[in-house]
Amino acid sequence: MRTLPMLSLAVCTFLHAATVFAGQQWVFIASPANPPSILVCSLDTETGALGETRIAAADVNTGFMALHPTLPLLYAGTSEAVEAGQPNGYVRAYRIDSRTGQLEFLNK
Repeated sequence: MRTLPMLSLAVCTFLHAATVFAGQQWVFIASPANPPSILVCSLDTETGALGETRIAAADVNTGFMALHPTLPLLYAGTSEAVEAGQPNGYVRAYRIDSRTGQLEFLNK
């Protein structure tokens, strides 16, 4: 069974709508590493084993994620470096590739 490296902040979101194959689901993890990113790995729901962790979306500083209840979409609350006095929080929308778990940026 694979284990994930210790992260100072990790937010996991389980994707129930799009399975990898029978008994498998995607797990999305907010990583504060440098650069910050959203990681993805598969989860075997029968054994609890995690697959290989890889980057699903790079350069994303997120602390909260949520899935659309019926569509293959992931929403991520993010913060970005901006000039003083400007808003720095956004909600980014991503389309989830149900075969690979990769995220396609749609908008913010």
